[in-house]
Amino acid sequence: MSDLRLAFRAIVRQPGMSALAIVALALGIGLTTTMFSIVNGAVIRGLPFPESDRILHAAPFSIPDQDDMDMRVHAYAEFASRQQSFEQFAAFQFQLANVVGPDGQPERYSAAAITANTLRLLRVVPMMGRDFVDADSKPGAEPVVLIGHTVWQERFKSDPDVVGQPLRINGTVLTVVGVMPPKFSFPSNQQLWPALVIDPDGTKVGEGPGLEPIGRLRDGVSRQQASAEMATIWRQLGLQYPEQYKDDHTIEVKTYIEEFLGSETIGALYTMLAAVFGVLLIACANVANLVLAKAAQRSREIAVRTAVGASRWRVVRQMLVEVLVLSAGGSALGIALAQLGITLFNRAIVDTSPPFWIDIRIDTNVLLFVSGVAVIAALASGIVPALRASKSDLAGLMNEEGRTMSGVRMGRFSRMLVIGEVALSFGLLVVSALIIQSIVNTGRMDVGIAQNDVWTARVTLPQKDYPDDEGRRQFAAALLARAAGVPGVVNATVATNIPINGPRYTMKFPDREYVTDRDYDEVRGFFVGPEYFSVFRVAMLEGRPIDGRDRAGTEPTVVVNRSFAAKYYPQGAVGQRVAMTEGRSQEWRTIVGVVPDLGVGTSPGDNISEGAYFPFDQVPPASFSLLVHTSGPPLNVTGPLRDAVRSIDANLPLSGPTTVAAALQAQTWPFRVFGTLFMSFGFAALFLATVGLYGVMAFSVSRRTQEIGVRVAMGASRMDVLRMVLRQGLIQVGIGVAIGVALGAALSSVMTALLFQVNPYDPVMFTVIGAVLGLTGLAACLMPARRAASVDPMVALRYQ
Repeated sequence: MSDLRLAFRAIVRQPGMSALAIVALALGIGLTTTMFSIVNGAVIRGLPFPESDRILHAAPFSIPDQDDMDMRVHAYAEFASRQQSFEQFAAFQFQLANVVGPDGQPERYSAAAITANTLRLLRVVPMMGRDFVDADSKPGAEPVVLIGHTVWQERFKSDPDVVGQPLRINGTVLTVVGVMPPKFSFPSNQQLWPALVIDPDGTKVGEGPGLEPIGRLRDGVSRQQASAEMATIWRQLGLQYPEQYKDDHTIEVKTYIEEFLGSETIGALYTMLAAVFGVLLIACANVANLVLAKAAQRSREIAVRTAVGASRWRVVRQMLVEVLVLSAGGSALGIALAQLGITLFNRAIVDTSPPFWIDIRIDTNVLLFVSGVAVIAALASGIVPALRASKSDLAGLMNEEGRTMSGVRMGRFSRMLVIGEVALSFGLLVVSALIIQSIVNTGRMDVGIAQNDVWTARVTLPQKDYPDDEGRRQFAAALLARAAGVPGVVNATVATNIPINGPRYTMKFPDREYVTDRDYDEVRGFFVGPEYFSVFRVAMLEGRPIDGRDRAGTEPTVVVNRSFAAKYYPQGAVGQRVAMTEGRSQEWRTIVGVVPDLGVGTSPGDNISEGAYFPFDQVPPASFSLLVHTSGPPLNVTGPLRDAVRSIDANLPLSGPTTVAAALQAQTWPFRVFGTLFMSFGFAALFLATVGLYGVMAFSVSRRTQEIGVRVAMGASRMDVLRMVLRQGLIQVGIGVAIGVALGAALSSVMTALLFQVNPYDPVMFTVIGAVLGLTGLAACLMPARRAASVDPMVALRYQ
């Protein structure tokens, strides 16, 4: 208590220095806590199920391609029956569900068909009704479904008698058997769970729907043991079915979050957490320098206390308690700053449909983290200054305000801290600048299509109601005919995707030989209707667009983009032939036109710039977008177009109406959100480094007042003094920048997942950052230097 009283008294005596220390620690602790809360909520806390760390995902993995795949029905049944590592082995399949409830209004929900034992694996029970039983997943079972809390509220008006009621999903009537608790949205953000029927006897090996298998480890079994067993089962099956279970494939076992969040995303999050610790280190360096300055000012007091019997530990403890009080104040302010950051982050991702387990908040883990960080920050900031101030050389301490070796050593330590601050700031500023450029690039991205006046929404045709191509063609034709009559519609078309984000398809060419599947080339594929390029106001480079001539039963055709033509047919693409190697359209097709690249290969993380556009009418897909060029505000046509869909099929919803501009903007949210975070890290680091450099230079000048007075008295000009002080500060900045170049290059190399069309080692960017830090350092040194140059030698010689 005596130490606390003395600490508070010392803090109050120097409110300016104390406030600066608290603000520095608040910035470091607040930003670090914000980033830790994000990592904790997305990764560390895990799934909101009992012993969720034992829930693993298992999937076939291609060793040459380093890519995992879905598991087919036969494989799932074999692994489920043979494995011994998991107490439960279940599977699910992502689905989209067109739902018609008691009110007769259609709406689309995200769904996942799950095996009967899935909830038992997760150790979750329905809020109302019952769980699935094993018979629900057997062939011929009555179709049943579990509904989410939101569906229960929205579609059934929270009816307590909902169990047993029918629900039409994708053209099939299912019976509701249970309602899940609020916030349950497994496997990602689903709200409907039909029972997944598994029929291995009625499904050929390697065929059937793709499944996502998960398992809960038995007690005493490790992930490595489970992985080894699954790989062994794969090799055993390979001896029986060599065509389906290939030697260059195996089974990869991951944690659930690693599988569905992605190892690159997790790596980027941890890199950002490590980077923000740099801000905290800079804050600690600032506080350490402030403590050094205060210790130097109190050197005589410390010497007197030591002379009258205070032990070295007593002096160290007194100074550490003072730093702990400052750290506590910084932590309190930092938590408030972190809460603001978390609130802003949650608002930024609310429209991105984050997975159900992501819950960014300040919880017990975060508070323990803050407490630990506060103590570590206090120790890092105070231990060296305290030890130096408490040294046993009383004569040295009594003469600390002179030019003793102890004072020199303190000055050297301060300068080393400043160099570290500048180096860390340089590294963070480099990454911040690269991310800022990425954000600018995404905003300026010219995909060569009209966006602001093009409306889009999704339509999914149930297999039961539209089992063949002809039914899908008729629906699409009827929809386009009705859309043409809607006021404000200039023209309309249908397509699987907008031009920028088509799925990958493998292609083959008549003049090439293909030995393995990996020899085929990948392109971005789009199935588009007539007027597709007109809606986006795209002019042909060669040939003609897809139009009414490209109907079912006519010659198969395709339009390709400029990159496709340049890579595969540089002498002229029109008239050449290509074919897909997968899906329902594997026949040879004639290229009839060439269009610009239209953004293919420009989306974040995309490395494929070749695109191909296939006639919708020749291979009509079950799920597609309606695309409409409007003459007025695009969203004004939503209601009439929704009515147009219902006039054709009352059970079909029109989902996700938006503009193409908004759809493209939504794809770049990680750059904006995480880029803004990193920018805050960089600017905080720059501010703290500037303040730290200023503080060290100001303290140095005040300690060298007598020396400067002697220099001036001996004939040194004010310019000489100015140059001497500036040189001292700029040397520190220069050394820090040199170290920071290497640090910035290292950070940039691991943050490429958040960079878009930016060279992570851009020399111009590195030069600009170095210049910014140099100018900032110059500004920080200038005021102390001018103060030194204005010293009156007579006053200086009488100084203390």
